[in-house]
Amino acid sequence: QPAPLAAPAAQGAQTAAATARQPAPSAAQGAHAATATARLPSPSAGASASDQESAEVPQAVRAAREQAMAGFGLSGCTTVMVRNIPAHISQLAVMQQLNALGFSALFDFIYVPMGKNHKLNRGSAFVNFVHSRAALSFYVHYHGSLWDGSSTKPTLVVPADLQGFEQNAERFCVQELTPGARLNPPLFLRPMARPAAAVAAGPRLAAAPAACSLCGETMHPGHVFCGACGARLP
Repeated sequence: QPAPLAAPAAQGAQTAAATARQPAPSAAQGAHAATATARLPSPSAGASASDQESAEVPQAVRAAREQAMAGFGLSGCTTVMVRNIPAHISQLAVMQQLNALGFSALFDFIYVPMGKNHKLNRGSAFVNFVHSRAALSFYVHYHGSLWDGSSTKPTLVVPADLQGFEQNAERFCVQELTPGARLNPPLFLRPMARPAAAVAAGPRLAAAPAACSLCGETMHPGHVFCGACGARLP
């Protein structure tokens, strides 16, 4: 059975507050996580490149990823790549899981790439948290643990190639989405400025409509994707 998705809002506030007082895992946590992850494969081993991953990984991200795999946190990174999530988990289910754990106001970007059949994911998810403390709290909770009762492999939480809301917005607003990404687009959960590269590439997008043309939900000015159904705005 999947992990329960109900948790009081107060628990989320307590989680965020507790994390804010703990900017980094304790030595005991680090040792425990290092032991748990010592046997885990590299996040890129045997895996195909995802839509989010870039061809050239910055050296700083490589170093931070090594630290994360060793159990020493995220080195201040805010965007994480979550590996080994069950194939049937949808983008909506990941969002619900985050909300249930008290992260509902602590992440502003999420993307779960889907496979060619558009029914199963590719085993990974990308989440940007609004600050490094929230990302670290998620790391401590999930890294080396099973995602839910259907999981067969330990979850890996490591820094993603692209860091921050703006870099991910630049990536997905300027470059053409793959067919799979168009059916299951990444969600940006706060307004964003039009990337400079997008301005250079073409004319400004038309103003967002008052309601999503697909699901009818009210749209927020400045959003590129519908926060309810994930449809990309025209």
